[in-house]
Amino acid sequence: MSLLDVHYTWIGPPTFGARDTGGPRALMRARSDAGAPGYVINFWCLDAHVWAYRNYFKGSNFRVHDREKLEVRGIETYLNKNVGVRRGSRDGFMRAGINWVWSAFSWDVDLVVKHIVETSIGAAANSATRIREIVNAKNVWSLYTMYKLGGYAMDTGVGPGIGGAVNLRSYTTMKVPAAGPGRVVDAVAIAHANAPHKYLSDRCSAMTAGVASHFGDVFRDKVAPHVDVWTLFSPAGHARVTRALEWYIRFWYSLEEVKKKPGATDEYKDLCRHGIISAVLTAITHDDLGRCLQGVDMNCVWPAELTGSDAGVPELKTRKTYYGSHR
Repeated sequence: MSLLDVHYTWIGPPTFGARDTGGPRALMRARSDAGAPGYVINFWCLDAHVWAYRNYFKGSNFRVHDREKLEVRGIETYLNKNVGVRRGSRDGFMRAGINWVWSAFSWDVDLVVKHIVETSIGAAANSATRIREIVNAKNVWSLYTMYKLGGYAMDTGVGPGIGGAVNLRSYTTMKVPAAGPGRVVDAVAIAHANAPHKYLSDRCSAMTAGVASHFGDVFRDKVAPHVDVWTLFSPAGHARVTRALEWYIRFWYSLEEVKKKPGATDEYKDLCRHGIISAVLTAITHDDLGRCLQGVDMNCVWPAELTGSDAGVPELKTRKTYYGSHR
């Protein structure tokens, strides 16, 4: 039985506290329900902090099926590997050729994600939008890890619930938490249309009101469950996570235009919050062939408590703790 991958991401210097390591440490110790396939944890951080985190986790780490229960992995190293860059003395022309060969076989998603992550984490320390830019990097990275490797993408504030056991399972489609925990009901007005914008014009989008209003007269004529993104699941390369990633990539370039406008800080932050939600809504309102469903595929949602001290996904036996890190 193959092990599931759980991806945590922390972009920034270590705090070695609840905000960055609380969820991963708790999940390392959690028990899996009977019949669950078991899991290993990928803790993604910037290359500069890999050794610090490895030293921090090594005292409680152990091996499962010849793998570390928790492996600390460098974001830049993985991106460089996937666009063909290798450490060494190759000149710029050679590196450019390698990148071209790799991108020709894997489309340009690896190169674009690399650009977005590098741009976002390179935001000026005193920038009014720095935190949101870091969150944007984390969001695109979460979608990217599921697209490339499959499994769960969890915020570092997500861990086991009461009792210390979890029920992490594999699914055949993308999954997102939606307002519950009982019957999931329609809660959010969305526009389901082709946005009149150069970055999104050829994509049918399920946009929240906050995104739809940015694109002008997009009629919000559909309703959808209120969803969140602190726990996501997808098989590797699945059509829906691919669609979410591609939509978010395209929207990111629209965000960059907004950021350049004078006095647009609040607008930019608001669009960032709505953008990742719109990306996953776009994924779960289209079938595997990309055909518009004019509604949400309810097989793609977990009934969940999205707010408060009981936030979590009952089906997975996980709990989400909020630390206000995205403000």
